[in-house]
Amino acid sequence: TTLAADIAVKKGVVVVNSNGNEGNDQWTYMIAPADGIDVISVGAVYSNGKLVGFSSRGPTYDGRIKPDVVAMGSGVSCVTVGSVDQYRTASGTSLACPLVAGVAALVLQAHPYLTPTQVKEAVRETANNAVMPDNEFGWGLVNAYEAIFYHGLFFSSTPQIFNNDQLGHLVRTKIFSKYKLIGDSLLVHYAIEDGSFSSVELSPTEEDKEYQGWLPLQSKDTKIKFYFSAADKNGDYKNFPHKAPDSYFTFLAFDSTISEYEPVPEDFKLFQNYPNPFAGETAIEYDIFIPGNASLIIYNIRGQKVRTIISDYHNNERFVKSWDGLDDKGKRMAAGVYFYRLKTNETSIVKRLVYLGNLKN
Repeated sequence: TTLAADIAVKKGVVVVNSNGNEGNDQWTYMIAPADGIDVISVGAVYSNGKLVGFSSRGPTYDGRIKPDVVAMGSGVSCVTVGSVDQYRTASGTSLACPLVAGVAALVLQAHPYLTPTQVKEAVRETANNAVMPDNEFGWGLVNAYEAIFYHGLFFSSTPQIFNNDQLGHLVRTKIFSKYKLIGDSLLVHYAIEDGSFSSVELSPTEEDKEYQGWLPLQSKDTKIKFYFSAADKNGDYKNFPHKAPDSYFTFLAFDSTISEYEPVPEDFKLFQNYPNPFAGETAIEYDIFIPGNASLIIYNIRGQKVRTIISDYHNNERFVKSWDGLDDKGKRMAAGVYFYRLKTNETSIVKRLVYLGNLKN
């Protein structure tokens, strides 16, 4: 399991794992896969910050410090099993672990381009024992606020767009930094159709951290591309989306059918299907980075092709397809584990899904 966890990290997954509850036993040390080189392993402390006795200690077999960090693992409020509205308290590093996983998720939400190693760095280096890590507390008690800002300023996840037939097109975003933002660095860069980018300075709105800029008025269905940039007094500078201008947001002027504005994909991605497991139908979302032919195919556990969802030319954008549990001949498949593969000329990505069959029967 340790080898598998480290492989997952190399594939881009942030792995957070309980360090174990062996502290009061003869063994005392962490359990697998908490000893993984790139795993964020989590020990347990009381609400007063003192180490809980059962929290497993380090080091690893090769002398590395573990745990990486600690979080509250005694008397943690959680949902009562089998209930939808009742709560109880429980203890264990298994209770501390999801708290740190939540912090890691917040870091990724603020900076979605980070690697697992960079997420781990943010979580560890902002904890309260980072100066002198040890084999009881690791780098110390996590600090969600500091971890989020460890990699600098960031933007809200999705910009807002408003059309005005007199003034033009208003775009808004929120910009967060621990330091004062530099006014003339707050810009929205825009391009009409396939033209070159121009810039407009952003101005603050009445809402905290929110900034806006007006883009010139365009006729209906004109394609407008845009991205943001900002800098702060600490010397940090960022674009939004991260890889702009190669990646950018886009919308059609006065197109009322568009409700969400996603950036052009920055890489090929295949997301986990949802819902999963599923009985009726499941959605499969994927990003195409370089336009070209792409296929999305379902396979059974033996590697036999079950259903070709699509095999066609794709533009550089995000797609959502669905599978209803039927094969290419319209026959309903048996419940079980299946695989779905996105294949292009540049990449091949495979993920697993669980089909529950036709529960109505």
